[in-house]
Amino acid sequence: MRRQILSAAAAGVTAVLVTLGGCTHNPAPAPAPPNQPPSPTATRPAPSEPIPRYPGATVTSQAGGSTQLHSNDPATKVGAFYLDALAEQGWTTTSKYQGQHSTNVVAKRGREGVTVQVSPSGSGSSISVTTYPVP
Repeated sequence: MRRQILSAAAAGVTAVLVTLGGCTHNPAPAPAPPNQPPSPTATRPAPSEPIPRYPGATVTSQAGGSTQLHSNDPATKVGAFYLDALAEQGWTTTSKYQGQHSTNVVAKRGREGVTVQVSPSGSGSSISVTTYPVP
């Protein structure tokens, strides 16, 4: 019985080590096999023009690809600014809601995605701009 327990434990440790061995960090992408295109990470274009900040808005927080802002202007005006700005920068809108009080936009440009949410906040607007890679 003891031998069976030790044997099962050894098998479990071996499985964990084999799994972890495959989880090493490789900073450079592996070369593509012959006659196959390179991986998307190898051909990813440089970041393009950033999403503009609404004029006069103040940044309330920023982390990674997410920026939170506040404006004293109404949400409808701020939302219209972002719809125009995204179109001018070549973004394709994939989802849009523009209501009486708020605007939500999801757009794509190449391998970039952005979500812009504008809603009333006190006497002004709360703005959330989040960028992310898309396949």
